[in-house]
Amino acid sequence: MENKIFDKKIYKEKYKKLFSDFIKKKTKKVIINDKEYELASFDRRIFASSLDALIISFVTQPISIITENITGLGRKRQEIIDSSLVPPVNYGDVVDIVGNAMKDNILSGIVSNFIFYQLIMIVVIMVLTIICWVKWSKTPGKMLLRCCVIDADTGQKMSKKQAIIRCFSIIISIGFFGLGLIGIGFSKRRRSLHDYFANTIVILEPKKKISIPINNTTA
Repeated sequence: MENKIFDKKIYKEKYKKLFSDFIKKKTKKVIINDKEYELASFDRRIFASSLDALIISFVTQPISIITENITGLGRKRQEIIDSSLVPPVNYGDVVDIVGNAMKDNILSGIVSNFIFYQLIMIVVIMVLTIICWVKWSKTPGKMLLRCCVIDADTGQKMSKKQAIIRCFSIIISIGFFGLGLIGIGFSKRRRSLHDYFANTIVILEPKKKISIPINNTTA
């Protein structure tokens, strides 16, 4: 029996080939109903999602601040911080202050109201995301990077049912340490876990050609 010699170069090439599609922008295409589509790369999709998160944070941050002011959580939190900073600083005193506030149902009631407002905000974001998918097949981040979500079988826009399933299954994809997103790099059609659940794929739209009219008339 021949002894297999460890060849660093062979293994390097093997793993380089395995991860090339995951890391690099390797063109990958799929044909649906005789029409060819280019699939969006892993890094493009992640960047698009990051842009969406950034856009959402710009909208939600002011709302969170307003919510804190309405519920009184911001004021109460500041009172606790101010109390804990009075010298000498004692960790036990801080615990007592928070504990007393909880006993009086002051802080607990404020926190409950804050959580309630935050849940409403999450629902609003999810509804807006679903509307974007159903109407335009893309969110603002995907729009900026020319990504488009379509039905994996027909190549058409997602149905409302697909959009709802995709929206809720994203929580599962991201929830398990982002493991549901790994499929984008390794699956045949670059599908994440939520793409499998909703039966969708993400394609890269072709660049729109801008034609500039040329005036041939001479002065």
